[in-house]
Amino acid sequence: MMTHDPSGPSISHSIRLIVALLVFSSAGPVTTVTAQSMTEPPAQSDLVTARELAARGRLEAAAAAYRRHLTAQPASFEGHLELGQILFSMKRPAEARSHLQRAVELDPGQPLPHVRLAQLLLVTEDLPAAERELLIWRQMLPDDPSVHFNLGRLFERLGRDDAALESYLAFLRLAPDEQRATAIRARVARYHEDAGRIDAAMEMYRVLVAEDPSRSSLILSLANLHHRRAQYDEALALYERVIQLDPVNVSAEGNLGQILRMRGDLEGAALHFDRALEIEPTNVNNLYSLGSIRSDQGRDAEALRALERVVVLSPEHPQAHYTIGQILLRRGDRDGARRELELHRKIHAAAREKETTPAATGVP
Repeated sequence: MMTHDPSGPSISHSIRLIVALLVFSSAGPVTTVTAQSMTEPPAQSDLVTARELAARGRLEAAAAAYRRHLTAQPASFEGHLELGQILFSMKRPAEARSHLQRAVELDPGQPLPHVRLAQLLLVTEDLPAAERELLIWRQMLPDDPSVHFNLGRLFERLGRDDAALESYLAFLRLAPDEQRATAIRARVARYHEDAGRIDAAMEMYRVLVAEDPSRSSLILSLANLHHRRAQYDEALALYERVIQLDPVNVSAEGNLGQILRMRGDLEGAALHFDRALEIEPTNVNNLYSLGSIRSDQGRDAEALRALERVVVLSPEHPQAHYTIGQILLRRGDRDGARRELELHRKIHAAAREKETTPAATGVP
């Protein structure tokens, strides 16, 4: 018969308790760390960080984050494109160009890198490269008004007026109500005017005046075209509108004077030339016009004052010398008249000789 040891259960129970505590204490911290790691967010990528920094305007820090991203992922299309745009906005065009070109290489079919690269090349005056990128942009996005606007600017700088006009007209077809459209219409009107397409220029100026009826420079341009077309009633009305809007507009006053003189209203014409000269006293054309009107009216003293001012400002003004000679002849000053008429003859002869002498070619 086995004897019972009263201490046995107590020792066995204690050993089991110690083992349980040891197991709990060794497993507890491991279990706790694992739970914490499950609740922490994963580390944020450099690309996301860069975008957030850029959105907050911290461009230098954003650029650094983009560079870290590209170090880890050198073939990242988004990284090169976005860093190129950031560097462009920071006025670091050489670095920006490198990243934008890399974005183009990585995905040539994406239009945005071509768009940004074209804009950068325009700003940095690399016009041949800009044209190449703009043409790709136009091929990819033919209905984007901005590509036609930028092509117009490029062709304008290159002196290719017909191509610039074509691009600007395409822009106006696509975006007639855009904010830039008014300035482009003014450019188009000037192109038509310079090319002698008066009807097209007048049509464009009418649109511009309707859009902004208080802009005197546009009304003046339209008035000048009517003047060139000998549509004097329309021109007079428009010149008067210009003067109402811009009371110190010398051109409108002078052109009004010319039309009134042609119509025989010498006093009305002289009034406008006087007003023009109050604004710009050294305008030779208006001085001569006023002097010749006063001469026609027989007001020789006033005529001489204006004409002598002309020859001070423009010593080789042939008409001024001739008119002075005629006035002096009427007044009996034959020597003075002879001197002025001889000057007129010499100036005319020199001008004719200059016109008939062939330009030097540099060939011996």
